[in-house]
Amino acid sequence: MNNSWRLYFLNVGDGDCIYLENDSQSFNILIDGGRTGVELIGFLQEKQIDHIHLLISSHCHQDHAGGIMAILNLVTVGEFWSPYPLDIFRTAVSHREDWPRAATMGLSAIQDYQRLLDQLACKRIPCRTVHAGHVHRHDELLISIAHPEAEAIGDFCREARRAYESPGAESYGGLMGKMNATSLFITLTIGQTVIHLPSDPPVDKVSSTGLKPCQLLKLSHHGCIDGVSEKVITSLGPREVVISAARDSHEFPSPETLALFAKMRRQDKLDFVVHYTDTPEKLPYLLFAISSDGHIYKK
Repeated sequence: MNNSWRLYFLNVGDGDCIYLENDSQSFNILIDGGRTGVELIGFLQEKQIDHIHLLISSHCHQDHAGGIMAILNLVTVGEFWSPYPLDIFRTAVSHREDWPRAATMGLSAIQDYQRLLDQLACKRIPCRTVHAGHVHRHDELLISIAHPEAEAIGDFCREARRAYESPGAESYGGLMGKMNATSLFITLTIGQTVIHLPSDPPVDKVSSTGLKPCQLLKLSHHGCIDGVSEKVITSLGPREVVISAARDSHEFPSPETLALFAKMRRQDKLDFVVHYTDTPEKLPYLLFAISSDGHIYKK
């Protein structure tokens, strides 16, 4: 390896925001931006970062994509990746007061995401639709997408177009429920170090991807039980596990996930350290260093 790398998991509460850079600062990646971008803006200003070589949006749920819009006037961007084509979310409908919460959230998510895509286009930032099988190499860093399949993205896009043509609570509520199923599963390989970064895909998608064992795993869906299983943990064999969630969250991680970890400890099957992005010390981020010999350790 020519470079050491630093991997940051920002403390954005129940959301995702991940930043990777090499020590020469010749390449960096930002994956998602949290819900509001407040924490991300503070981080970028603290580190004096004014350019993102690769910006990746895992999917359009606002706890992942909401903060991206907030930084586009603060940084320049080399390239943007998303699981969606650029123009699938246009809608002129407004939600009604009698709509259920899922429908209102689904409509709001796609409207906000289309505004993000429009801003990227206005700034002439190159945008790429990525899916399972897509790979990109920069020196010793290999970025690969394990999920979703192109067919799943196509099905989701057809449903988004049907919602545009026949807007209503049922169509937008259904989209909200299916956004996780088409969220990106990103793997970073640096030397001998494998880092799995699923956003929110369900566990059946995680366990069906034929993934390599890893040194670090970020739990899918903020530690929700629909994103983790004993089989996934034992097959991937991470030494470090990250849960991107607030410690006082009423939703994440699931009690079932914590019960699973307790069971694995009793059976001596748990030999990894669990880290929350919301640390007891209320630090702004978790930081892992990846050394020139390919080993990862928490700083």
